[in-house]
Amino acid sequence: MVFNTIQGLAEYNPAIRELFECPVQINVDLDLDYQAKRQWDFVSPKNGESLSSFFDVSFLPRVRDASECLRLIETAVDLGSVLHSAADKHEVSTPEVFVALQRTLVLKRSLLLILKNLFILGTSVIQPDVAKDLLRRISEPLRTLTAFDIDFDKIKEVKLKDFLYLDQKRCINDEVMNYFCSKWTRMWPTKRVIALTTFFSAKALFEHGKPREQVCDRLREVTLTYGETAKRRTGFSRFDKVFVPIHEPSGHWFSALIDYEEKKIEIYDSWGPTYEQNSGRNVKDQVHAPLMLVLMWAAELWSSIRGIEDEPTFELGGDKDSGWTYDPHALVDFQDNDFDCGIHVLDHLNRILRGKNLNRKDELTLKYHQRSFHLKRILLAHELYDDAKCPIV
Repeated sequence: MVFNTIQGLAEYNPAIRELFECPVQINVDLDLDYQAKRQWDFVSPKNGESLSSFFDVSFLPRVRDASECLRLIETAVDLGSVLHSAADKHEVSTPEVFVALQRTLVLKRSLLLILKNLFILGTSVIQPDVAKDLLRRISEPLRTLTAFDIDFDKIKEVKLKDFLYLDQKRCINDEVMNYFCSKWTRMWPTKRVIALTTFFSAKALFEHGKPREQVCDRLREVTLTYGETAKRRTGFSRFDKVFVPIHEPSGHWFSALIDYEEKKIEIYDSWGPTYEQNSGRNVKDQVHAPLMLVLMWAAELWSSIRGIEDEPTFELGGDKDSGWTYDPHALVDFQDNDFDCGIHVLDHLNRILRGKNLNRKDELTLKYHQRSFHLKRILLAHELYDDAKCPIV
C-alpha cells in the first residue's frame, strides 16, 4: 500500500517516472541528484541568444516544471501520513518502501536546491529592466483589449483591468490577491492551509481607517462566516493554518498566520522601517499589537470550525499560559520599493505552503530574496495569463 502510494506519484510526470524506475541497487542520493539536475537545472544563455528567448525557452519552463513536480511530491504523497500508516501496519520493513521513501525525500531536496539556484542565477541574468520588457509583452496587448470592453472568458474572478495591476511598479489589487490565495491553497491540500479573502481585514481588523480596538457580537458572526467560507472554498474537512492577507486602508499589504499545530500567531510586514521602529519595543507598544489582539480573538473563534474531533475551543491571553507564542513584527524579507508589498504577501503564502518558516534571521538570505521579486512578479503574470487560457479547477 505504501509503496503503491509513493510510486503512484510517477504517473503524474514522465520525468518523475524516469527517476523512480531506476534499479533499487543504485546510489539513490547521487543518481537522483544527477537525474534531477539533468531535467531541471539552470542553463546559461547561449551566445547570441536574446534574453527574451532565454526566459521563454530556458528559465520559465524549468521553474514551472520543477515547481510543479515539487508540488506533486508535497501533495500527492503526504509523507507523514504514509510513514504513520506504514508503522501501524508494520510495512516499513520492506526494502521497496524504504527506497521509495528515500527517493521521494531526495528528489524533494534536489528540487528545492534547483529552484533556489534557478532564482539566484536567473536574477543575475534577468535584471529589472529586462523583466519590465518581458511583462510588457503580455500587458500591452491586454491593455488594448480593455478599450474594447473585452474580458477574460475562463476566469471570472479577475478582469483584464485587474491583471494590469501585475505590471511593474504597480501594487496588486484585492482581486489578484484573492485569486492566487484561493487557487494555491486548493492546490496544496495536504498542507491544510485556508486563506481568508482580503475583505476580512477591511471588515474586521480595521475601523475608521485605524486598527480595531474593540470587538462585538456582530463582528463575531462576521468573523466566523469568513472562516467558514474560506474552509468551504478549499473543500477541506479540517484545517491547521489560517493565512490572513491584510490590506491596510493606506493601500499597504502585509499578512498574518495563525498556526494551530505550532501554536503561534505571527504578522509578516515587508516594510523595513516598520520592523526597525518596533523591534525591541514592549509588545503592547508595537504598532501591530492591536491587530494581534483581534487575531488572537479570531483564532479562538475559528478553532471551533477546524474540523478536529473532540478538540475543544481554547482561550488565548489572560493569566493562564496557553503555550502559544505571538510575534506582531516577525522578521521577514524586506521590500526595496513602495509597490512590491503584495508580491511579498503572495510569497509569504507560497513559502508557508512549501513548509518554510518565514521568521528569518539570515541577512544573506534576506538579500537574495529581495533581489528576486521582479522575477516573482513576472512569474505571477504568466501564471495568471495561462490560467485565463486554461483555468485550474
